Amino acid sequence: MLELHRRVSEICRRDVGETYELVLVNDGSDDNTWAVMCDLAAQDILDADLQDPSELLGAMMARMDAGCDVVYGQRTHRLGETAFKKLTAHVFYRVLDRLTDIRIPTDTGDFRLMSRRALDALNAMPEQHRFIRGIVSWVGMRQEALPSNARRVLPARPSILSPK
Repeated sequence: MLELHRRVSEICRRDVGETYELVLVNDGSDDNTWAVMCDLAAQDILDADLQDPSELLGAMMARMDAGCDVVYGQRTHRLGETAFKKLTAHVFYRVLDRLTDIRIPTDTGDFRLMSRRALDALNAMPEQHRFIRGIVSWVGMRQEALPSNARRVLPARPSILSPK
């Protein structure tokens, strides 16, 4: 988490100056991520496993400057993941596409930039338990994918497999 914060903050300061906002999301980790996030909240407030390259932020911000309301990372390759993980992710997105009326982009995560307008629309929704990829798609507005190679940089153990 600290390495993510350092990298993203460095890129933001370099590309947009001192006025930017980071929103961190704890997606169910069972380590001390929440405590670290709370500490960082006093300074700044991204999926912290660095699976999506923070170096894409400059290109993402350029698309925002060109008028997008949402720019999201779309995984072209899932480097370092098992065949099982790749297969289940592939099947998940295709089944989801068939079950919903809303077009949810395939092979995406929650790594995205959102305009204030899009974020306000998202925050106005009453849902308590949000599937971000779906609800952001439902909001609409101008959205674009930025293809990238997802990678597993930091050693991480998915919390879904962790003993409780």
